[in-house]
Amino acid sequence: MRGIVHPQLARWLCPRTSICIAASFTPGSVSLSAHQLAVPGFEWGRKNVDNSANPPGFNPNMLERVQLLLSVRILGMTLTPEGKVWNYGIDLTQLWSANLSFAVTLDTPLLFWAEDHRPAAFLTFANLEQGDDSADVENSFA
Repeated sequence: MRGIVHPQLARWLCPRTSICIAASFTPGSVSLSAHQLAVPGFEWGRKNVDNSANPPGFNPNMLERVQLLLSVRILGMTLTPEGKVWNYGIDLTQLWSANLSFAVTLDTPLLFWAEDHRPAAFLTFANLEQGDDSADVENSFA
């Protein structure tokens, strides 16, 4: 995340009140793990400007594993890209890059198969209804 537009995010994104949840998809199961930044990790991330795969100075000890509780009664917050499109795996893959700047806001994310994630597919559906994709057929009786 390069830019944060919500003014209250700065006080929420601090080492002791924010966690990162990782989902690992394996055949037949999903594993969840939660980690919290230690103070040195938070400071390192705040000062880091290197976007490479392995930025120098990172140490796995900058994270602490925390308990993960799944419940339907506890609500959290979701940082969603300002344009609401987050699923770059469908039709928008060519738009993603490691240097892509984007702003986030507190919001409910769009559903996985939402129309906004794959506009080209929905334009194709609309053209099919209009008949624009029909083949040109020569009328031999004319």
